[in-house]
Amino acid sequence: MTTEAVAGLRGVVMSVGSTSLLFYTSPTLAIISLLSIPPVFLAARVVGRKLKKNQKEVQELHGKATNVAEEVFGGIKTVQLFNAESNEYNRYSTTVTAAHNKEIKVGKTKALFDGVVHVAANGAVLLVLGYGGTLVLASEMR
Repeated sequence: MTTEAVAGLRGVVMSVGSTSLLFYTSPTLAIISLLSIPPVFLAARVVGRKLKKNQKEVQELHGKATNVAEEVFGGIKTVQLFNAESNEYNRYSTTVTAAHNKEIKVGKTKALFDGVVHVAANGAVLLVLGYGGTLVLASEMR
């Protein structure tokens, strides 16, 4: 916990310090660099809610699969008596497959979002560097 607290404090100090220095150096460049933050936070909030909902559904599907397995093992004699092993196998397989497919969908959504965030972050850096470079070339900034 101490390590995380120190890392969090360091991140806050570095963010405030670098933003202050950027505003001191070039207010226009600072505003341009900060304009990329709200869309990323908004997207994170929207995608986060969707992922939370989908992850909850995955957990419910895993719970259903566990319930099916517990029912079968709890009544194994009855299942064997009625020769219903293949029926119970199919029932369990269907619930596990549903959970698996939903989890894959959640994983793809996470991967897509991570990719978009990284591209957006790199795009923001390139935008700031490009605009800053033009300011330097125009001798408007040192």
